[in-house]
Amino acid sequence: MAQSDEKDMWVVLRGIGEVLIVTVPEKWKEATMRIEVQASPAQTIIKSTIWSEQFPLEILEANEEIWTAIREFQLLCLHKGLPWVKLNTRIERVGPNWTISNEFD
Repeated sequence: MAQSDEKDMWVVLRGIGEVLIVTVPEKWKEATMRIEVQASPAQTIIKSTIWSEQFPLEILEANEEIWTAIREFQLLCLHKGLPWVKLNTRIERVGPNWTISNEFD
């Protein structure tokens, strides 16, 4: 992967994390969003699940901003020829700041 491709990818991934931060309830100190892509020639299906280990019974639905960010990432990866199937985006509040991490399965 070219360095510019990687930079573009991480900028968009950071954007996904930032949208997730403003989406989760204020009481959550951490959250994970799992995104799975099922692609075929006829269609692409993207599923997401958002949860907190602190509040395991509170599962969130992705809102329009999250879907827009996910779709932007998916289109960037398709354009760059960088396929992926599963992504975990994790956010965690450390003091007044949030950390964002991403891991592909």
